[in-house]
Amino acid sequence: IKTIDLRHWIFDDNNGYFASGSSTGIAQGACRFTDDDFWKAIPTGTLILIYNNADKNPEIPADDLSMNDGNCRLIIPINSTLIDRHEDLPSTSDDSYANSGWKNKGNWTHVSMSNSNDSYQIRDINHISTPVHAVSYGNNTNNTIIYFSGGGASKVFYFDNTNNDNPYDQTNWIAGDANTEQTPGAPNSESNAKWILQLSHNCTTSPSSLNISDDDTICKGETTIISVNGGSNNAVYTWNQSLGNGDSKDIAPLTNTQYNVTMTDNGWCSEDSVNIIVKNAPSIKLLNENDCNKGKVIEVSVSDGTAPYSYQWSNNDISNKTSCLENGLYILTVTDAENCKNTFSYEVKLSDSDLPKLKVPTIFSPNGDGKNDTWEIEQIETYGDSTLNIDIYDRWGTIVFTYHGTCSSYANPLNQWNGNFKGKPVQISSFVYIISINDKAYEQGILSIIK
Repeated sequence: IKTIDLRHWIFDDNNGYFASGSSTGIAQGACRFTDDDFWKAIPTGTLILIYNNADKNPEIPADDLSMNDGNCRLIIPINSTLIDRHEDLPSTSDDSYANSGWKNKGNWTHVSMSNSNDSYQIRDINHISTPVHAVSYGNNTNNTIIYFSGGGASKVFYFDNTNNDNPYDQTNWIAGDANTEQTPGAPNSESNAKWILQLSHNCTTSPSSLNISDDDTICKGETTIISVNGGSNNAVYTWNQSLGNGDSKDIAPLTNTQYNVTMTDNGWCSEDSVNIIVKNAPSIKLLNENDCNKGKVIEVSVSDGTAPYSYQWSNNDISNKTSCLENGLYILTVTDAENCKNTFSYEVKLSDSDLPKLKVPTIFSPNGDGKNDTWEIEQIETYGDSTLNIDIYDRWGTIVFTYHGTCSSYANPLNQWNGNFKGKPVQISSFVYIISINDKAYEQGILSIIK
């Protein structure tokens, strides 16, 4: 970061350089920064506010005489020991700056400004003949750098970076209302703050380290996370690939992609990148496009990805084909040698002629001996996800059991009738059952319970 040696730099109102004689704002004397090492290496962009300790503006922040607090700002009363004063020169009759006769601790009397006509300037001790910069108004029209016509009462003249970042460009300066537009100890505007930060980097000597996630390899269709950290709490991370800002992003690239991130922090910019390698996942194609009838198979071919492939069907078959035994959704997961996966599904809807005849028992014995304790319908699972309705009535027409669900679910003994009604075993007797599948009557008959 660049620094400036400000020792013995002079700050003053008009000394006669901008207008000579009386009524031109010349206040006898001047002030300067002392020879103290404090001023030896001030970072560029540091805000330095010198104020009149005898008449302090209440909006001025508390004194700040540290360059180690990270705010890149100094708030110093003019009577500080870091300021010198000269009580005699310059004057209305002599516009020079003395080499000797300086006293410690400044006094506002020597730099006070006229409401009507005046200038404010700063001079490098090594180039004392002309100011480094100055703002003038009223009749101070000679040698001007920035000039405003009219007086300065109730006004604040400030650099706003309106058009660019050149403080010597008149169009970047504004004559504002001192009651509403002054910002003592702070930037004048958002654009001004950005410019100052680019100069000062918040008085940090180097950019913060930027840490990005490692390169990664994913399968096509998968999602991964890229992330970054480092910098201060004010750091902003900006990604390419239209990802916008943020410290982490969920991504699912379809091809090999490099993601670049830029960290902006305290005016510094740091860049890094992460590479995501995308491997092709297996592609699955159905070979037999016709309906899967009983006795036939669902068969697929696999390409792309990396052979060899492994197969896992939802019915536990482990090849590229499976038999059409019952209704339902068949799901296949194919995994290649790189562990990339893809899934395929096929819904089997067997015709009535392909489905086996149900074996509906007309007797069962729910006596707890572990045999025929529930009303089990054989082959019901082959009907898969078909809708099954069962109603069982006693001799007086009371429904003692009802089931509404899928055929495959009724294959579970926990869903079958166990001979109870309202939590109690029914008496030995005969019952009428009515079965329908997919809302079509399938079978009805007489069911007897024995013990």
